[in-house]
Amino acid sequence: MELEPLLRYWTLQSPNGRLATCELVRTAKGLEVRCDWTGEGARVARTAPIEAVTDALALAEAWRAAYLEEGWVARARRYPRSAL
Repeated sequence: MELEPLLRYWTLQSPNGRLATCELVRTAKGLEVRCDWTGEGARVARTAPIEAVTDALALAEAWRAAYLEEGWVARARRYPRSAL
């Protein structure tokens, strides 16, 4: 089974331009919170299996806070005009 993205919690940008995205995904083993980095090639930075969606949100927010403390910033969402 391939990863099935279910929900994107956030996308942050580092001072040197890398992007980190945190998502809830379904894997062959169950639900997982996953943080991927892009910039100098994509890589999985953090993963954690979870049992409840409420646990996933708390973990995603804790990871977000850690990135913000390191100087990362929230990336503005861009929506197509047709979606407004």
